[in-house]
Amino acid sequence: MRTLIVSALLMAPFLALAAGEPGIEAKRKACLHRASTTKEMKQCEYKAFREANAELNQLQAQILENLKRSDMDTTKEIQKRFMASNQAWVTLRDTHCQFKSSEMLNGSEESLLLASCTVNMTMDRIRDLKSTQI
Repeated sequence: MRTLIVSALLMAPFLALAAGEPGIEAKRKACLHRASTTKEMKQCEYKAFREANAELNQLQAQILENLKRSDMDTTKEIQKRFMASNQAWVTLRDTHCQFKSSEMLNGSEESLLLASCTVNMTMDRIRDLKSTQI
């Protein structure tokens, strides 16, 4: 499901691809709509991140469990590559979002941009892993 999120604080629309549980994006959008302060918006993003991150962790565990039950000769190598991919992705997400949030460096919205970016990238990762056939 693709959902358009408009962030009033940022004064520009941005796309967020909803992944996993459709409720995460809907709850996030409703929370942001109700928020009237930067602090409240950050709380919405932090909550959405916790939910998306929990779903991502569950999905990763499920993929690893499926690999453990696989009888392919290449299973160990696939597990190794999957784990390396996850570690590299976390580094990419964190460094990219740090860079992206520097648009508001030292401003009150910097941490909001950082939180929003991490949510968006985490949801994109969920969508990507769900579409991967291992």
